Amino acid sequence: MLFTMGGQIKQDGKVIGTFKENSSAGSGKMIYTISYFLPNGTKIAEATSEGMNAKEWKVVTMKDNKAHNVTTTLGRDDEDIAKYLIDLYYL
Repeated sequence: MLFTMGGQIKQDGKVIGTFKENSSAGSGKMIYTISYFLPNGTKIAEATSEGMNAKEWKVVTMKDNKAHNVTTTLGRDDEDIAKYLIDLYYL
């Protein structure tokens, strides 16, 4: 079972990573960013999206510098992206 809250990613009751959310305005648009980290602080991925309530995220993984498109459900962005990273063995 996967659970995200307070910047922590927990699976089966253990912290397997952390995330940090940020937003900024640029070119008349809001840019949302979620950065994902291993428990030791190593950054593993960065997800970006434009606009409020966006469901499409561009996720770049640091290990291989690959870009992935991830579709999320409203209000579960951080958890859906974390699950995607787990499924592909990045997290």
